[in-house]
Amino acid sequence: MNYYGLFIELPKKLEALIYREKKKIKELSINEFVNHPPHITLATFSNPYKEVLDEISFTPTPIVITNKNYFVDDNSNLTLYYNVKSNPSLIDLHYQIINNLNKKNINILYPYIKSEWKAHITIGQVKNKGYALKFANENSINLHKTLITIMGYTFKENCNDTRNTKVLDIATSLRDAGFNIMIWDPHLDDETIKTLKKDNILSSITRPEDVGLAFICVYHKEILRFLDSYKGLVYDFRKLNRIL
Repeated sequence: MNYYGLFIELPKKLEALIYREKKKIKELSINEFVNHPPHITLATFSNPYKEVLDEISFTPTPIVITNKNYFVDDNSNLTLYYNVKSNPSLIDLHYQIINNLNKKNINILYPYIKSEWKAHITIGQVKNKGYALKFANENSINLHKTLITIMGYTFKENCNDTRNTKVLDIATSLRDAGFNIMIWDPHLDDETIKTLKKDNILSSITRPEDVGLAFICVYHKEILRFLDSYKGLVYDFRKLNRIL
């Protein structure tokens, strides 16, 4: 199936850095992503709609990366990427493009758009199950001695409903495996905090100060603001950046 897309090319210095990262994992790569020129994907779609940029205004803006992250898909593949610092100009550009495509009834292939879209730069995808530990070791992270902060507990973003949350299963599994964990969720109520404590799981509504590994489960607005300035290791359980 053919598809079309709009992308942002990177400054030469940043492009060189991404190419170096791609080279490191080339032997482990399982698909063509590692060979793609470094870029930020704005949208992909099914028709060759050349007028998609008509009536779009955009002011050039600096591209600033934050931290190198990865997520694990259902087949144990690891997608490696760099987060791009949140930028109102980039977000506005993305919204303009998506609105243009919708007006023309163009089928949008990239599944995460508008509020779910996050600027990122793909490095590549690997199948080495040991890469997560390798990644942690390269960043001097001892997973059994590091405080793992589970970020988000409620059923969905920006609400306090915990009735159908799956995060308890995650927290219990990590606790039983001997990991040092705590939950940070600004929307927890006192009753939930007490219940978790009875299960030997610490939780808090207060923004954490000491985070060895950020284990993302729910993207509350407070958590997104935290991630904008956080420089440490991130495990993106929600796969918000499912890079295709």
